Amino acid sequence: MSDSVPSQPKRHTLVWLLVALVVVFWLGPAACLISLNPPGSHSRPHTHSDVTVSLLPGDQEFVFSAVGQGRLDLYLLDLQDHSVVQLTDSPAYETAPAVSPDGEWIVYAAGQWPDAADHLFRIRIDGEEKRQLTDSDGNDTAPAISPDGKSVVFVRETEYRWGGLASNWTERGMICLMHADGSHLRILVSEEFDAFAPAFSADGRSIIYSANDERFAVSLDEQAEVTRLAGPAGALPSPNGEWLVYSRGHYSPDHQVFLLNTHSGEEVCLTPELGYCFNPWFSRTGDRIFFFHEEWPDGGTGEPKRNVWEIALEGNRQPREVFDYQLFDAPLKWTAAEQ
Repeated sequence: MSDSVPSQPKRHTLVWLLVALVVVFWLGPAACLISLNPPGSHSRPHTHSDVTVSLLPGDQEFVFSAVGQGRLDLYLLDLQDHSVVQLTDSPAYETAPAVSPDGEWIVYAAGQWPDAADHLFRIRIDGEEKRQLTDSDGNDTAPAISPDGKSVVFVRETEYRWGGLASNWTERGMICLMHADGSHLRILVSEEFDAFAPAFSADGRSIIYSANDERFAVSLDEQAEVTRLAGPAGALPSPNGEWLVYSRGHYSPDHQVFLLNTHSGEEVCLTPELGYCFNPWFSRTGDRIFFFHEEWPDGGTGEPKRNVWEIALEGNRQPREVFDYQLFDAPLKWTAAEQ
C-alpha cells in the first residue's frame, strides 16, 4: 500500500481521546464508556439512505450493502434465482461497493476501530483476499473503477467535526485518483470545491464529477483541463453517453426520475405517477435504469424504507419493482423466504 500524499498523524483520534480524559476527570470513570464510544465504534446509524448497490457485468448480479454485524455488510444477490451470499462479516461497516469491469474485484469503503476515519479496501467477488488501499487522516468513499480496471477514483473528506469524521460522512470533498493497488495517489480536485459523485468517462481519459450544482470533467493528461458538462449535479451518464439520468424534487413525495438526451437537451420524467424516487443509475448494458423507491411501511412515525425498481430505456417505460426493502433489513432471511 502506498500513498503519495504524506501521511498525517491520526489527529482526530488523539483529539477525541484527550476530550475523553477531560470528561472522565470531571464526571468520573463511568463517563469513559460514553466518551470513548462514538468515534471508535464507527456506529453510523443504519438507515435505508445508507444502502448502496453496484451491478456486475451482465446485469444479472448486484453487490449491495445491508444490515450485518458491523451495521452494514456487503452481499451478492443473483437476480435470476434471488440467492444471496454474504461477502463481508466484520465489526466494521462496509458500504459504497464498486465492481471492477471484469467482475472479479470489489472496491468499497469501511470504518473500523481504532481509526476515526473511513478507508478504502478491496476484496475478490467471492469475499477472499481482502486488502486495504488507503490509510489517510480523512474519510475515503464513493469509489469508481476505470474501464481498464487499473485505476480507482474516489472522494476524500478531511474536515473535522464534533464526533469525528466517521459520524459526519457527507461523501463530498476532494477527488483523488490512485492505482488499483492503492499506490500513486494524486489529488485531481481540491477539497474547497466540495466535489462528489466521481466517475470515469467511457473512454477512461477523464474524470466526471459534480460540484456547485454543476457537472465537470477533468482530463487525466498532463494538462488536467477542466470542462463544464451538460446536466444537473449528480446526473449519471449512460454507457454510450447519449443519456443522463438523475432524480429531482423538493420533498420525498415529489422526487422523480428524469432522463435527459445529451444531444437534443430534451428532458423526460420517467416516474410521473410514482414519486419517492431517488438515486437512479444505468445498467451496464445501458438498456435499463434502476432507482430506489421510498416507502413508509410503519406510517409517518416510522422509518423510510427503500426498494429497488427498474425502467426499460426503450419501449414500454412502465416502472416495476425488482426487489423490496426487506432485502436490506434481513438479506439472508429474505432469500429463504423468496425461495
